[in-house]
Amino acid sequence: MNQIIIMGRVGQTPELKKTQSGNEFYSLNVVSNTKKNGEDISTWYRCTLFEFNKRFMEYVKKGSAVVINGVLQQPKIYESRNGENKISLDITVSSINFSPFGEKKEESQSSSQSSSQSSYNHQDGQSRQQQYKQAEPSEGIPLL
Repeated sequence: MNQIIIMGRVGQTPELKKTQSGNEFYSLNVVSNTKKNGEDISTWYRCTLFEFNKRFMEYVKKGSAVVINGVLQQPKIYESRNGENKISLDITVSSINFSPFGEKKEESQSSSQSSSQSSYNHQDGQSRQQQYKQAEPSEGIPLL
């Protein structure tokens, strides 16, 4: 079984694109930060969402803290412009949620307004709003 779960920040506002056959999908980059031997290490992931909730995706912006669940594709090695070998890590996303951690102060107001749009999982085809009653603004995003 190939499944990956990452928590990180969106690097740029997600972009809605179309395949050659006309199917829509979202493309976004997510950075995950870790520490190794006292050094900060950033890992970037290119994420593709073929199944999504457009209303939920309107709230995902650059800097949003998210949790991504999906399938890690075969890593691709390429040479960067400056001649360094790099690895491209691509994820086909099965669900995306706002992270309850790492929320910026200016996000806290918008996340309480969007608490009913806190996650989307294409496997069950419904937003969490349909599974749980809408949270009051003071409750923030419901934890799952």
